[in-house]
Amino acid sequence: MRSTNTAGQFVRVNFGQCKVPGCTKDAVCHQMCQTHNRRNHLYGSPTAGRTAPDPNSYSALHNRVLRARGPAKTYECVHCLEDDIHTPARDWATIHGLDGTDPWEDYVPLCKLCHNRYDYGTIYSLEVEEASSIKMKANWAAGVYGTKVA
Repeated sequence: MRSTNTAGQFVRVNFGQCKVPGCTKDAVCHQMCQTHNRRNHLYGSPTAGRTAPDPNSYSALHNRVLRARGPAKTYECVHCLEDDIHTPARDWATIHGLDGTDPWEDYVPLCKLCHNRYDYGTIYSLEVEEASSIKMKANWAAGVYGTKVA
């Protein structure tokens, strides 16, 4: 907060230290520093605001795969390859039943059609889908699905 002295100059009034535990900044308004006062005004709490992102959120996991392995479009669809069809992949699909934390073991490149079939089971039954998931993981571990599209 500002105040003027006898010469008409603005001087900062000392309100002491910010009342938020752990903060060592000078208070400027309502016994809080500028940061905590702004958060209190915007969010209703001086300690609210941005939180650390969840490292296991959907976007964090898929971004990790993208950084580790590059875009899926540089690979061929693993379902189509089983039928000897060479289709560029479009998405990284999480192998069902896995937590998705390992970008090399828990994801496979699929074209959009195969990804939708795999996720929503529009053609595959649950038994076939589960067997396919196990087969994909085994083939991936054996290095069958390591080729990139030229």
